[in-house]
Amino acid sequence: MQSARALCVVLACFAAAAPPVLAQQPAADASKANFERLCGTCHEPERSTSSRRTREQWLQTVNGMVARGAEGTDAELMGVVEYLTREYGRVNVNLASAEDLARVLGLTPAEAAAIVQARRERGTFEDAAAVARVPGVDAGKLAARNDAMVFGSRVAPSAGRVPVAALTAYNNWPGVNGGPQREGWARPEAMLARNTAAAIQLLYTRKLDNRNRGTNALTPPLVLGNLISYRGFKEMLLLGGSADVVYSIDAALNRVLWTAKLPVQPQAGVAGNSDTCPGGLMGIVMNGSAASGFGAPAGIRRPGVPPPGFAPPVVSKDAVVMGLAGGFGRNGLVVAVGSDGRAYPLSQSNGALVGQPIPFVPASSNVRSVNLFDYTLYATNRPGCGEDAVYALDLASDSKAVVKVTSAGRIHGSAGPAIGNDGTVYAHAGDRIIALTAKTLKERDHFSIPAPASTGMTPLVFQHNGKDIVVAGAGSEVYLLDSGALGGQDHSTPFARARVEGAVRAAFAGWEDPETRSRWIYVPVSGADSTSGGIAAFTLEERDGRLTLVPRWTSRGMVAPAAPVIANGLVFALSTGGKNNAKLSVLDAASGKELFTSRDSVTGAANADTGLAVANGQVYFSTQDNTVYCFGIPTEH
Repeated sequence: MQSARALCVVLACFAAAAPPVLAQQPAADASKANFERLCGTCHEPERSTSSRRTREQWLQTVNGMVARGAEGTDAELMGVVEYLTREYGRVNVNLASAEDLARVLGLTPAEAAAIVQARRERGTFEDAAAVARVPGVDAGKLAARNDAMVFGSRVAPSAGRVPVAALTAYNNWPGVNGGPQREGWARPEAMLARNTAAAIQLLYTRKLDNRNRGTNALTPPLVLGNLISYRGFKEMLLLGGSADVVYSIDAALNRVLWTAKLPVQPQAGVAGNSDTCPGGLMGIVMNGSAASGFGAPAGIRRPGVPPPGFAPPVVSKDAVVMGLAGGFGRNGLVVAVGSDGRAYPLSQSNGALVGQPIPFVPASSNVRSVNLFDYTLYATNRPGCGEDAVYALDLASDSKAVVKVTSAGRIHGSAGPAIGNDGTVYAHAGDRIIALTAKTLKERDHFSIPAPASTGMTPLVFQHNGKDIVVAGAGSEVYLLDSGALGGQDHSTPFARARVEGAVRAAFAGWEDPETRSRWIYVPVSGADSTSGGIAAFTLEERDGRLTLVPRWTSRGMVAPAAPVIANGLVFALSTGGKNNAKLSVLDAASGKELFTSRDSVTGAANADTGLAVANGQVYFSTQDNTVYCFGIPTEH
């Protein structure tokens, strides 16, 4: 019953913060009895700062507890979700169905139908008083649930209308470029949009006490949208420092929550702290697979029954495996790779080391980001220190043996390897794009780049018509590849290719416009001089039965741009600055029009491998002087 008790503590924590008038109302049905039975062994929890939640948020909460071992049948757990939604739920009166209105507001089906009909005839409601004037609706019922109603959108200061769902939801950014496929797409983002971009401003900066190692400073940031802690709900910003320190910052309040100094082993005779072999912490990552509950599940998601396309979790008592199975939240993990090459599993809640460090890559390797998929940690070592190679560590295996494949040429890209939806590993190695089998790293296929060049990128993987498509870049060329046959029979024929003005660099970003269904690809390009770099945008189109890349627009005026990030029709692009200060630009994803620029508010240059993170109305990055910048739309906390 310990796992059921864990479920009880979190759920009752929400319930304890609900309005007393509702907490005292009886609900004589099986759902309430089910809730009380599952939580019969509870102790009084600390009160949460949140009370009401949408049904989807309650579902995410229960799924998080199931992923961490909570017990109960699907029917029992869904009964808990329905009970909490009804008694402590929140509903958007201007968007909800009659069924949802009746469930959350305690209305009869006829009353809820009358509200929906009035909404169709008269337009949206401004407030609860307007709803109470609908004929046939009991105003007393609405008054009792006044705090359960929201009304479609709220006007942020100096901004357009922001959906209420965006103000109440929480989203994660678990790895470099957003996730294993390296798409750079903040899919759930709703607060940042074309009509609110003008309200973006510098919200805060945070100088960290990290000590640089050569050109290495802070890793690209990660975001944990909803940590359930003893201090309530926290949105957490995570960064790794080159001095083998991991930092956790309250993303809303700009307060350091914890720091974790990795107990790295001194490495005698290992070169480091130079431009070519800088050393220092190599990367951090969180588990972001759908198998661990990441995303918005439609029902109870059990760790042993993942959605199609994901390998099932391994049943194990290993603390690391159990933490990764939990995904995000109180028992989730962040994995850091220290300068000694060992992987350190840390608790997301307090930074404590979980289990023992696990050997992974050679000490002081030139690894700048790590990837995590299906319990397996991946990394690529780039030129400067050690051999060019791809590494894999299956954290769910008993032996935790490392697999390595040596590259025939230098590894390119700022985001390490990309992982396909089927687990295939893709990397740009020398004059080839290689496809390796999951975990074992056996070569499955390759694409020979027709015009080898000195620059390249981390590949991008996305699904199109049910299959993975791979995007790669080298020199001034962008290639579209079929995952089933990267270069065709001769290994050198791509689906399509396109040219940019300059040299491709870092990593791609891509998204699908929900209105036009167009697939967009964005490429950071370094120009011949200090101001001619920018972002080149392409669309994927089918012509005469063949896929092709169509140039759409190119931005200018950027110095060594970082890998961009896409969110809700916006491109977030960072000019790293070179010897000058970095600058953030927000561009219209369809036209390239600049909607926002940070101008001179950033007072330092960014590392060439700097990554952006976007989540919950805010965008984050760091500069070479170990300062973290947060831009976004100001809201009350």
